[in-house]
Amino acid sequence: MLAEIKKLEDTTDFSAGKGYQSIFLGSNFHISLPQPRQSIKKLIAKVVGTDSLVLKYFNYNTIFLALRMMPIISGINVDGDPRKRKVNAARKDTSLRDTRLSFDIQLEDAYYKGSGFDRGYMSRREDA
Repeated sequence: MLAEIKKLEDTTDFSAGKGYQSIFLGSNFHISLPQPRQSIKKLIAKVVGTDSLVLKYFNYNTIFLALRMMPIISGINVDGDPRKRKVNAARKDTSLRDTRLSFDIQLEDAYYKGSGFDRGYMSRREDA
């Protein structure tokens, strides 16, 4: 199982993800992704090899606080119409580390063991 997860982590490519779209509700509604205050920007993880603070996924973005090892800001475009869901089948979650961030600042499954909490994210991929 660990080998399968490692392979998924190594091969998952988020480059096609355009991220959160500020005009998702139409051109008359522009809602920018919130930005961290200047005082904490030094604690925000940068995307490996870049100066970018924003991790873009499919219809959502996160800004990751390295100190807490979790996203601090999340923006997601949600269309509540169930007919527009891309995947209607039951989903089996496999939480993967994101190779665009250093692995040493990402929480592992052991953090959640016995806590009563599921491993999760600020923006659920299923919602987007």
